[in-house]
Amino acid sequence: MPNLIQTLYEYVLQIDHLPSDMQQIAEQEGIERAACDYIAGMTDHFAVALFQKLWFQNLGHLTKMERRNANGFAGIIFAGIKTAQFD
Repeated sequence: MPNLIQTLYEYVLQIDHLPSDMQQIAEQEGIERAACDYIAGMTDHFAVALFQKLWFQNLGHLTKMERRNANGFAGIIFAGIKTAQFD
C-alpha cells in the first residue's frame, strides 16, 4: 500500500500541481521546499481527500479483487482521520 505523505510529495513535486503561491516559493527556494511547505500546511481532511483522489485514479489497471481491497484501505485511512482525537 502506498504511503500517504510520500504519494502527496511525489505528486506536488510537479510544479503545475502546486497552487500559484507555492509555485513562487518553488521558483525562489526550490520545488522540494515548496512541496514540503504545501503538504505541511494541509489539513488532515484535505490531505486524505487528495490522496484518495490520486489513489482512485490509479485503480483502473487493478483486478476487481485488488480494487475492492484498495477501496477498503482508503476507507480505513479516511475513517481513522475522521475519528482521530487531536489535542
